Amino acid sequence: MIGYRILGAVMIALSGIGVAYCLNCRASVALEQAEAWLAFLRYVKLRVECFSLPAPTILKQCDISLLRACGYTGELPPKSFLELSEGCHWENEETKQIAELFAKEFGRGYREEQLRSCEYYFSILNDHKNTLEKQGPIRKKLRTTLCISCAVAIVILLI
Repeated sequence: MIGYRILGAVMIALSGIGVAYCLNCRASVALEQAEAWLAFLRYVKLRVECFSLPAPTILKQCDISLLRACGYTGELPPKSFLELSEGCHWENEETKQIAELFAKEFGRGYREEQLRSCEYYFSILNDHKNTLEKQGPIRKKLRTTLCISCAVAIVILLI
């Protein structure tokens, strides 16, 4: 009888650790996704600045691994930036909003307006990424502490 209680307590404690691990992994993926979108914006800006390419051509020439790092889950490369942002699996809501605003705005003006758009959204996304980096260790400790503390509290209540 006592063996089952101990086994149950260990399983609850391990589940708390597992939940903390999963939440922390998801947070690191959100940071990586923001960094991938920054790389994508750099790529787009370079293509517009040097070659004045339209959005469909930029996406056609873009490496699919960069699109996958941005969170794109489609089989074929997207035909527009809006299709790219809609086809992404998002880990962070603010990154999603920034990318969607960029996708809606890009391609509606002349070359100079597109370059300004790339620079503007790059600066916003870079600030967001820096915020995620600064808050990362603090939030990681908080998630870990809360998950394990809740698991221990449940074990104490059940035993």
